[in-house]
Amino acid sequence: MQRWAVSPVAIATLLAVTALCACTTISTSHDPLYRAQAHDSEIRVTAQNMQVGIASISIEVTTGAMTDCSEFAVVPGMTTRSIIPCRVGAAVTSNMCTFSGAPAVATCTARVPIQTSTMVTYVASAVATNGQAIKAPEIAYSGGTGQPERIARPVYWHRQLNRVGRIDLGVFPDTDYRTGTPVFVDPYSRFTADLDTILDGAFFNTTDLFANRYTGDRQFFNLWAGPFGANAEGCTRTFTGDAPAVSAIMDGSAILHRNAFRDCGSITGGGGGAGSVDASASDPSWLLVHESGHFLFGLSDEYAGGATSPRCRATTSTRRRRFASRRHPGPVRRPVSAVKSGPPVSGAS
Repeated sequence: MQRWAVSPVAIATLLAVTALCACTTISTSHDPLYRAQAHDSEIRVTAQNMQVGIASISIEVTTGAMTDCSEFAVVPGMTTRSIIPCRVGAAVTSNMCTFSGAPAVATCTARVPIQTSTMVTYVASAVATNGQAIKAPEIAYSGGTGQPERIARPVYWHRQLNRVGRIDLGVFPDTDYRTGTPVFVDPYSRFTADLDTILDGAFFNTTDLFANRYTGDRQFFNLWAGPFGANAEGCTRTFTGDAPAVSAIMDGSAILHRNAFRDCGSITGGGGGAGSVDASASDPSWLLVHESGHFLFGLSDEYAGGATSPRCRATTSTRRRRFASRRHPGPVRRPVSAVKSGPPVSGAS
């Protein structure tokens, strides 16, 4: 059998080229991810170039009122509402951070006050000291009071990228947020506080091993918050009111609850299913990752010895094949949530 041999000279050359590569990466995030109340949001951008350092980072932020798009009705007086939100009254602000001393890692932040229903989008870019520039994809999120009911509220949305190429995950509040919340606490605000913690632990977590895949691949996800109308109890899940319309456009729906019961997810090949996540548990982010393995990817529970859960049946469908085409074609080798630029090397992205 013939074996491929790699000479020491080739290895040394590869290492030398890698060492000389003045590659720049950029990562973005906002905190909190989503809150349905008045608050201050912080957008954080970190750029890195270990060879020549970072010269500047800029953040362009656009804010405006989030609507259900009914103001764009083609026929005057006709109600035309969209599940995916629109924005009116947009205002743009630019934030620039410059750095002396060519730091290898630099961070720039922008503060965004949010009062009533608001959609925020931001685009970040960075320039290395050698002039190399890099730009991150636009991210959209929302927050504030008085949001339209029958819309998907963006938490982390790649707004300028085709949704067909992204996995849309919707998160809904269970009815027990209304029945089990003190009268002086807004039930939906309590839900969004739990949602923020759980999504942060699943998609923005570089510490825990269970979050590695979702954190490393979050550029392939859109995260949304849904309205009231979902209810879960054991393996029974229902959607009523405005919730079904929002759930229908998602690849999967998670229902956050606070009543104690064992969580369950539908085994749905290729998405379109739903599952429950106990927000009061000690590890709700892990629960979300586990249950979404069922309702997003059709995975069964596996136990020692090779057994699977008797309620788990993987399915094959046209939707599953379509959904599979969205998956990243290979292992993620880039830094977490990073976009990479550099000299034109074969295979670089």
